[in-house]
Amino acid sequence: MATLFRRSGQRSEILRHYNDQLRRRLSERYAVEPKLDTIEFVKTVVYHDPALDEAVLRDLMKRLSQKKVSEQELVKTASDVDEFLRSLT
Repeated sequence: MATLFRRSGQRSEILRHYNDQLRRRLSERYAVEPKLDTIEFVKTVVYHDPALDEAVLRDLMKRLSQKKVSEQELVKTASDVDEFLRSLT
């Protein structure tokens, strides 16, 4: 699916998918409402787990909300999200 979006130039759709995935995983882990606005979402997650790096999470969320992104930025962001999620376990 990601390859189809990438080929069609719909990188923002891929970012939205990763944003949804990140929010869902964090929401399940910390019992946080996934539809909170980004600032409140980050603050609430960090409140539940102060060991998380708030700046890193805030940066990830900001990068995931971009409307126009190069393929290189997309790959880097997706990789960073995956790495962040793996670090939670």
